[in-house]
Amino acid sequence: MGPTVWDDVLADLEARLDACRELLDADLDAVTAAYLRDLRSGEPVPTPATLIRFAPPRDLGPVPPEKAARAQALLQRGAELERELAERRDTVAARLHAITARQSAPRARSTTPPAPRLLDRLG
Repeated sequence: MGPTVWDDVLADLEARLDACRELLDADLDAVTAAYLRDLRSGEPVPTPATLIRFAPPRDLGPVPPEKAARAQALLQRGAELERELAERRDTVAARLHAITARQSAPRARSTTPPAPRLLDRLG
């Protein structure tokens, strides 16, 4: 029996999860720099498939029983990636908040009085 529509859908989902894992494990600064460099080149830069929401075909129907174990494993893998992304998002948000708080904190005032300044007649 040849591949079914479900085989194609699960293979596409698995490829996206692989790409997301690769991106999460990569040097994101280097990836971002390369992406921005490509954008500045003026050439069209396609949006990576990992950044496009996965949408199965509308008329797909329920998961066949023989595909259920693979579908469940991919679902769990996707949930783990989502948890990891949420942790990273929260870490980045906390760092940005700390930076913003530091920048907006009032400067400590010196307890030393300012040195006197002498002004001539012209001021």
